Amino acid sequence: MKKSIVFLFVLLFSVILSAQNIVVESFVYLKNDLTANREGTIVYDHYNREKCALIKVRSIPYIDGFTFDVGALGIEKTEIVGGEIWLYVPHGVRRISIWHKDLGYLDDYDLGVSVEKAKTYLLTLKVGRVSQVINE
Repeated sequence: MKKSIVFLFVLLFSVILSAQNIVVESFVYLKNDLTANREGTIVYDHYNREKCALIKVRSIPYIDGFTFDVGALGIEKTEIVGGEIWLYVPHGVRRISIWHKDLGYLDDYDLGVSVEKAKTYLLTLKVGRVSQVINE
């Protein structure tokens, strides 16, 4: 019984630690950024052919290898541009889940607003450091 309680405590502690390695520092609407509505960078959603919103994701420090999910509406397109990950999503998205194989996950983060079509947003993540150790 005592071992079961210790195991459960360790398991819960590891889940809490993994969630703290990815933190949303900010989510803002970039009113002067017309990328989501500019010829050559417009993406249309496949359900009703409306212009997608663009969420530009930056991590501090820069780390790649993220996976994103916005629920049933889905992500229309993902691309890496410079040091950013661009997520094209249908309007109405309000929550995002973020995973990284080394940093863990952040489930169902509420963006605070529903994204609007043809608008550009910036999601800034503060992440724990990932280091790789090579043993000889």
